[in-house]
Amino acid sequence: MGLFGLCAGVATTIKPTPLPFALLLLLFAILVLRERRQPWALLAASAVAGMLVPLAVVLEFLMREHALHAFLQMERVMLPYYATLGRQSMGHLLEHALPPSLLAMALLAMAVVIAGCGSEEGNGNRIHQRLLAEGSWEQVVLGAGILFGVASYVAQGKGFAYHRYPAVGFLLCWAGIQFAMVLRSWEREPRATLRSARGVRTVRWLGMAGLILGAVLAPVYLAKASRLQWNEQVTDMLQEDLTALGGPALSTHVQCLYTFSECDTALYRMRLVQSTGLFYDYFLFGPQTSPVVQSVQRRFSGEIQRDPPQVFVVLTGLYPDGVPGYGKLRLWPWFDNYLAANYSVYTERSGRTGDGMQLGYRIYARKQQASR
Repeated sequence: MGLFGLCAGVATTIKPTPLPFALLLLLFAILVLRERRQPWALLAASAVAGMLVPLAVVLEFLMREHALHAFLQMERVMLPYYATLGRQSMGHLLEHALPPSLLAMALLAMAVVIAGCGSEEGNGNRIHQRLLAEGSWEQVVLGAGILFGVASYVAQGKGFAYHRYPAVGFLLCWAGIQFAMVLRSWEREPRATLRSARGVRTVRWLGMAGLILGAVLAPVYLAKASRLQWNEQVTDMLQEDLTALGGPALSTHVQCLYTFSECDTALYRMRLVQSTGLFYDYFLFGPQTSPVVQSVQRRFSGEIQRDPPQVFVVLTGLYPDGVPGYGKLRLWPWFDNYLAANYSVYTERSGRTGDGMQLGYRIYARKQQASR
């Protein structure tokens, strides 16, 4: 239980949404232990203590780096604004909820349960009883996990593939259990009985089909993943350009305006710190009427005027509006004019990102530096 709490705490430091589900799992465990008349208080305390350890480590880090106020500002102000961006319709979310192969797996598992429930013959009911009785509380937890994953996916509202991972993980576990229990029931029943019950045959063939589908999909996905290579063309080009402009001397004198992570990756590899604490340009180039955008613009403009960066790296595109090329600069006229007055275009290049998308960047150098 302590290890469970530790894993849940670590997951919460990455994204807070696992915490309520971890507490729900803990509640299920307590209820089961109480039903079995087993001691539970010490185990529950161990789980809670495990959850608190990673959270305490993060809190200590934020306080040591004097970043707690910035973290709370991000949580209270900037993230709620981000949550409103790029939200998709319910139809879009449903369309992208599962890839076809996993949708087929889920439908087969549901068909197994429905066919087992619908069988009116004695053996069919016995199979359904096993589906409910064997590991029943674990299946309830998996069902809750699926619902939690779906709720998290819908609440985030953006339809990204990685937002569906929690639901998919629990769904595959649940489906595998349904298929495996059907296979075990097949082994227990006499062959004569099997032939005599049409409903039983339906349930068992559905279960077998699910197992075969899983056995085919697993190596296919594994082979695809093992061959996948992340394209770092843009990152490599950016590193070359920043090295030519001064390399280590650019630390605290370079600023990225971006949505995609290529610029972050290049700076991290070169151990370069940005001029400001800005993350993501959609906080700069959003609606001018937004209080969050106005606040970030004021802070950013003040920082770059007090200590102007030697280099700006501007990546194409703007999430979620899809502004093409470098058109996003025109969404903030003050900054567009500031760049034109104080910086010159050093280079403009484009390449492929890790997921194969075309991405360009433009490097602006201060006019004094560009003339050296």
